[in-house]
Amino acid sequence: MAASKNQRSKKGTARTTSRGTSSGRKNTAKKKSVSSGFQTEIILLIILAASMILVISNLGMGGVVGDTISTVSFGVIGLLAYIFPVLLFLGAVFLVSNRKNPLAYKKLLAGAVFFVFLCGLVQLLTEGYMKSTTLADYYTLCSDYRTGGGVIGGAVCISSTSAFGVAGGYIIIILVLLITLILITQRSFFGFIFKIWDSIAGAARNGHERYMEGQPERDLKKELRQKEKRRKEKPARLSASRNWKRLLRRRKKRTARILRERRRLRSGDFWKGRSLPDRKRKKMEQKRLYRILPNLL
Repeated sequence: MAASKNQRSKKGTARTTSRGTSSGRKNTAKKKSVSSGFQTEIILLIILAASMILVISNLGMGGVVGDTISTVSFGVIGLLAYIFPVLLFLGAVFLVSNRKNPLAYKKLLAGAVFFVFLCGLVQLLTEGYMKSTTLADYYTLCSDYRTGGGVIGGAVCISSTSAFGVAGGYIIIILVLLITLILITQRSFFGFIFKIWDSIAGAARNGHERYMEGQPERDLKKELRQKEKRRKEKPARLSASRNWKRLLRRRKKRTARILRERRRLRSGDFWKGRSLPDRKRKKMEQKRLYRILPNLL
């Protein structure tokens, strides 16, 4: 009896100790999670503040320190200094929210490579590549004029175009950008191209079908417009023909009158009993009628 009691007491003490240790582990895990949550929030707030300072400095509103920061950022990454603060904050949020996912680190690394080669592309598009330009020249030019891709873009240009030329540099940079985009989005580039092509072809087919469906209605409208046009043109033609007949009759009457006047002037009875001035005046009228008649005919 005494032995059984001792065994029961030992089992009870073991259960209580195990419960105490498990509860202690849960409490420590909760404390660690709370402390880690506070740490992530603090880190995000610090990164947000740094991004806002970078934005203000790039816009010229950061004072003396802001001007120095802006000069350095433009000298290092060029025109992309305007969007770098936003990308920095978004990358930090993405990494914090997916810190237990190993794929997130690969995507973040691919994003960094994409940004570096994007600096090189911006440098080629804005300032181009010259063999005599060094990294110090790239830094001075980009920081003073706020253009180009900075030292990073200059390094990419020197490494790619010095060996393969400008055209080869463009091809290499664009190829790296496409590869990093595939790694970031986890989507196939050719699948995306084929999807766009299928959407364009489908839209063209649908448009052709809709056009063919509306063809009878368009033909009917065209026929109605032609009928309306003929109906409007018919009275105008009639009025023009009537006016032409009227003008022809007037011209015939005028021609007959002039011919009668010429015959009257040619007759000998007209000059009987006329004085010399009257004869001269009538001759002048006869000449005038001779000039007018060919024009009328």
